[in-house]
Amino acid sequence: MSMKTKIFREYIRKARPDLAEHQAKNVNKRLIEVQLRALRDALGMTQAKVAEAAGITQSVIARLEDRSGPALSLEFIERYVVSGALVTRVWRNSKAAVR
Repeated sequence: MSMKTKIFREYIRKARPDLAEHQAKNVNKRLIEVQLRALRDALGMTQAKVAEAAGITQSVIARLEDRSGPALSLEFIERYVVSGALVTRVWRNSKAAVR
């Protein structure tokens, strides 16, 4: 990070502490979003499958994983996580039944 960037961030922190706090919360959400995408990919799940299990649309999953728009609420992130766990259990059970 350049010195100018550091100075600008410090200026923003001092001028708008509310904004700095909001951005800090979003950083944590963004990290979670990256990890969720990696987990979905590792499990070989599609966005559509996760969306169906979470009871939300595929476009919401795409927005969550894209990270270009506003950070989604923790409610949507929680629904994503829970649906991923449910779909993973179903997938594992179906593989076990095939054996």
